[in-house]
Amino acid sequence: MEEKLVSRRGFIMGAAAAATGAALLGSPIALADDGDPIPAAGSWGEYYTPLDPWTIGRAAFSGGAVGCTGCGGRSAGAIIEGLVGELGWPWTTLPLNVGMFHNGGGPYGETCGGVMGPYFIMSLVGAGSALGAQWHKWCSETAFPSTQWDEFTTFKNTVQTTSDSPLCHVSRTTWENAYLKQWDRVSTYDSSRCGKMYADMTMKAVQMLNDWKAGTSIAPWAATADYETCYSCHNKLYTDKQVGASYPSGKENCNNCHDVTTKHAKGVGGGKPVKPSKKVAPK
Repeated sequence: MEEKLVSRRGFIMGAAAAATGAALLGSPIALADDGDPIPAAGSWGEYYTPLDPWTIGRAAFSGGAVGCTGCGGRSAGAIIEGLVGELGWPWTTLPLNVGMFHNGGGPYGETCGGVMGPYFIMSLVGAGSALGAQWHKWCSETAFPSTQWDEFTTFKNTVQTTSDSPLCHVSRTTWENAYLKQWDRVSTYDSSRCGKMYADMTMKAVQMLNDWKAGTSIAPWAATADYETCYSCHNKLYTDKQVGASYPSGKENCNNCHDVTTKHAKGVGGGKPVKPSKKVAPK
């Protein structure tokens, strides 16, 4: 697509806009100077424009963003690259590979980079509060990967799993064991899972951002039925400052790590408190 740089501005206009006599010159985006202060995080909303979800998801899968690798790098990079193409500044101030810091969930396999990359963009534009919880919930409760990227890889119908967690090590381990149980050890190991998954995530993230930009009402987050009782009860204990409290920011499915025991049924926090160690530090 033909591109034209307007004066010394950082705004890149498409050929159609240029042909109409730079109709956007009156907008704050078009008048933004390369030397202007970069907008504060959370205030980039006016610099977000709707993107085509499938195109951006495909870019994440193929690695269209130059220099981007991994789930965090490609998910964030594909969205940034799309916005650079549509708007230019201030997206040109970001390295396309900014999301690579959280590839593979970072050094401890924490939150999946495919979750964190788009969430970085959501937070940057000021949509983090509106979309963040629902975004993490969708990523946790969706069966990955879809088959829509199969035409671009030799691996078809990759085993699908739902992790009930946004954590990389939980998500990958859940899938790995499901896959290994059915793998015949003869066919080539299917290495396409994560690439397809973060392409799915990137596509969904763009859909959510587009809806947010359009002012579409966002449904409030709510725990799913299988752990709603656990979540509401332990959060009430936090409000009441009682033993057994759970800080409300912990929204991951409780059943991933906790079983309801007989002791628990006799009363929340039925276990005995841990006594402080009597050991004395060496002199």
